[in-house]
Amino acid sequence: MNNREFVRRARAYARKTGQEFAFNPRLGKGSHGQVRGGMYRTTVPHGEIPTGTLAAMLGDLQIDGREFQAMRYEYPCKIIRDEEEARVSGREAYNVTFPDVYGANTGGWSWEEAIAMAEDCLEVALGMHVEVRRDIPVPSPLQEGQVLIPVTPIVAAKLALYTAMREQRITNVALGERLGLSESAVRKLVNPDHRSHISSVMKALRAVGRNLVVEDRAT
Repeated sequence: MNNREFVRRARAYARKTGQEFAFNPRLGKGSHGQVRGGMYRTTVPHGEIPTGTLAAMLGDLQIDGREFQAMRYEYPCKIIRDEEEARVSGREAYNVTFPDVYGANTGGWSWEEAIAMAEDCLEVALGMHVEVRRDIPVPSPLQEGQVLIPVTPIVAAKLALYTAMREQRITNVALGERLGLSESAVRKLVNPDHRSHISSVMKALRAVGRNLVVEDRAT
């Protein structure tokens, strides 16, 4: 793991756990930064971070290593009855917004349709992040009155692959060489809009040191 990936994941962890986060990128002679998560702090060396050093840094921040490197691709959304539509036409309608995902706005003519539209809208908006090469946003903690919307497993795998490649600065060409694939084939693996077999994306994830864990829970 490099310093850029560490800071991104530390920021995500702080947001997920509701802690205050701060990062000072340059201290001393410029070879280190400092991360503060809640009441805890640690120095962050620039470049690749050795495994033992990473463990010590996580210990400073009181963070479990497995939880630190995990990312759940599910996002809270607000589903609000459209009072203006009800006033104008008398029809039931709902507006959907995702506070964490830029451009993710939709609606439905019933609660059930609003949920279905939210699921599709979320994946489209996250695909837009991939298209313009922006970091995938970190979900904020679920607030009262919000609804949690997950992405499908194949899209989660593609987003995880895209994120790992950005954090490790792995190009499509470089990953293609590891997998014996062309650059265009790798492009399709990270594109949420392209239909790929889950096994192909999982193989690519393993090539960048990541994996996908699927869980179920009561709704």
